[in-house]
Amino acid sequence: MEEALRHYQDALAIHREVGARRNEGVVLGELGELHARAGRAGDARCALAEGERLLRDVGDPLALGGLLCSLARLEFGEGNLEAAAAALARAESCAAEAAADAGSGLGEAIARLRAELGMGAS
Repeated sequence: MEEALRHYQDALAIHREVGARRNEGVVLGELGELHARAGRAGDARCALAEGERLLRDVGDPLALGGLLCSLARLEFGEGNLEAAAAALARAESCAAEAAADAGSGLGEAIARLRAELGMGAS
């Protein structure tokens, strides 16, 4: 886990150095997920919030939707059910904006998340 963390931090530094804001947002999402798996909810929330801001700024609804699924999973794991549902709703809005159907990667991620959260199909 610590080796993966170092690799993500290295990737983040590179993307920041070259100004690849979209990639920076994606890496922050992955870093947030890694922190969440390691039980570091505060670090996860910070990385996901920064990644969300960047992906909104660059206008990538597919990547943003994936990050929001990670945020919803984190919030659900922390017992924040309203925040989890809100993040899921934002992910679904991103999917609609990107015309990502149920068979897309984002559509499948949303369906898995809905099942994990016990919310069934939308």
